[in-house]
Amino acid sequence: MINVERISEVLGGSRTLKHRVRTLNDLHEIVAEGLPKTSVQAVLTHLSERYAVEVQPLRDFVAPRATLKRRRTRLSPTESQRLERLARIVAMTEDVWQDKTAAAEFLIRRHRTLGGRTPLQMATTDLGARQVEELLASIEFGLPA
Repeated sequence: MINVERISEVLGGSRTLKHRVRTLNDLHEIVAEGLPKTSVQAVLTHLSERYAVEVQPLRDFVAPRATLKRRRTRLSPTESQRLERLARIVAMTEDVWQDKTAAAEFLIRRHRTLGGRTPLQMATTDLGARQVEELLASIEFGLPA
């Protein structure tokens, strides 16, 4: 269910990442070494242009604005993990819904199965992201969600 190439696209693609990402191992390596700082803007632009999502809280989730300004070229591995998790949830949502409007509604709508939070809010923690992934899998395979 994890489409590594789609995650790479959300992160800015090979142009931003300076690597072609084909496997989970490729993705793991670039996240572990620290994603390029420009990938933050790529994800935020993706969200704001496609889904008209308020991006300031998501930027702050990755790292405070002052911290991002101090970063020269790469995010820390922890910041990179946060950004990859957000990109993964967006990519998985796009794969499941195959429709921009439906994907946008899913990402910003509160869900009872997520404790009344939105998928984007849940993506701020690893366990929350796992819950969103389970919900998306249920939707994709026609299980009750």
